[in-house]
Amino acid sequence: VITLLEPGTPEGRRRLRFTPTAGSEMSWEILIRMNMTISLKKESGEEMPMPDAGKSPAIRVPMKVVIDKVDDSGDIHYTAVFEKFEAVAEEGVEPQRIEMINAAMKQAGGMKGTVVATNRGIVKEGKFGGDNLEPSMAQLLDSMNQSIRQASLPVPEEEVGVGARWSVRQKPRIGGFTQEITAIYTIRSMTADE
Repeated sequence: VITLLEPGTPEGRRRLRFTPTAGSEMSWEILIRMNMTISLKKESGEEMPMPDAGKSPAIRVPMKVVIDKVDDSGDIHYTAVFEKFEAVAEEGVEPQRIEMINAAMKQAGGMKGTVVATNRGIVKEGKFGGDNLEPSMAQLLDSMNQSIRQASLPVPEEEVGVGARWSVRQKPRIGGFTQEITAIYTIRSMTADE
């Protein structure tokens, strides 16, 4: 669900749409930060918090995107290659945890997928794959295919200007659990040709 929180300044407002051309290439870098709280409910309905698993490192994912084609409807077909998945050393994260995560994710480097998204960035379909993946990577791949919508950047239908803010709320089911994910986007600057 995309909700416009603030339309931004009136000057220069416009509808945001992606208008790439077939054959164009771009590089993105995604930085994934996760906070997780888990609690269980007793039969009485009382919540029972679980122990803290410790701070998780951010995961840096540089990727290359090639636009394969753009339909007359504006739908964008593209191929994405995740160059690598890398846990980022941060204060409060044990170095052994970073090493363990990097070792587990090494095989995911070079993973490729195809995506179809609207010109508003809403993913209609997507599929990622890899060859001869270890069970942990196959599980990661399954989660990625279930949560590909989170890797998009959906924009609101309404016209927006500098300072505009919108939220995107999703409830994917990953690994047998329903998650609630809310992302908030802000436009800090715009130029006439963007």
